[in-house]
Amino acid sequence: MHSSSIAYNWETGVYTVTGKNEEFRILQLTDTHICASISTIGTDRKVFDACYALIKEAQPDLIIVTGDLVFPIPLHTFGNDNLKAIGQFCKFMDHIGIPWAMVYGNHDTEIVAKYSAQELSGLYRYYADEANSVMLYADHQPDVYGRYNQYLRIENSDHSLNRIIFLVDSNDYVKGTGKINEYDSVHPDQIQWYEETIDKVCEEEGRQVSSFVFMHIPFRAFADAQEALKNNSSDAVYLFGENGEEVCHPDFDSGFFDVILKKGSTQAVFIGHDHLNNMAVRYKGIDLVYSKSIDYIAYPGISRKTAQRGATLIVLSQDGTYRLEQLHYTK
Repeated sequence: MHSSSIAYNWETGVYTVTGKNEEFRILQLTDTHICASISTIGTDRKVFDACYALIKEAQPDLIIVTGDLVFPIPLHTFGNDNLKAIGQFCKFMDHIGIPWAMVYGNHDTEIVAKYSAQELSGLYRYYADEANSVMLYADHQPDVYGRYNQYLRIENSDHSLNRIIFLVDSNDYVKGTGKINEYDSVHPDQIQWYEETIDKVCEEEGRQVSSFVFMHIPFRAFADAQEALKNNSSDAVYLFGENGEEVCHPDFDSGFFDVILKKGSTQAVFIGHDHLNNMAVRYKGIDLVYSKSIDYIAYPGISRKTAQRGATLIVLSQDGTYRLEQLHYTK
């Protein structure tokens, strides 16, 4: 289905995905919430049906899943086997045959989950190391906080660099506070890695290089953008979608958005996490994009709702421009 090739640098852990056509298509899926328990066979099947339909519609060259791939919460699902659930998704993607990458969400490694982030990483590496694998999961990662951080290179058909894509772990919950479910944020060493990577790639290319960031939990600027839009501020331009709940960002502002503005490389940030939010706003020149979610189980009654269900398609042109499309799934 896809029109791209994959190369992997064993020293840096960086994958390069090269398009073969004039346009390069990236599909963002988020919050699939696979459970892999006996009680969720029906909802899990709906997840895979939705993913397949959206992939078929989008015809992507690359798929990025922005967290909460699984939902190992026994209270909701009578199961906590996050390894089994991720294995099911990996097998599904193997059959699809399109290169794909992921970032972790807060639910993927819940404290009640059966398996740790280290054990999940072993499963991802197993699939990534298979012959003709389409799973882009690096053996080598930067020595920074988080379960998985890395970047991808996206090349045009002539092997010129179109942009880099940051896969940033927005982490899960703040440790050591005694509070329950207080969301963590991107840590300072992750931000420093982001800055240093941009500087390095720009120096190698001899020019300013464009980039995207994919992560799970929104930072505060997503709420600021929505507020600016309500106040008719010139800082905010509405792109598409709507938000059906509050922006659930960490209490602590990591300053990541300020660094994004300062570096001038990242044109868009793509997230998930809040399942009823799917608005995209261009805020201070940066596209802040909530994707539609897949979730059939985590929110009460959400299996019967469809307005929030779908995905985001990013279409890159070889001249470095791009367009965004919101894809809808009404089942």
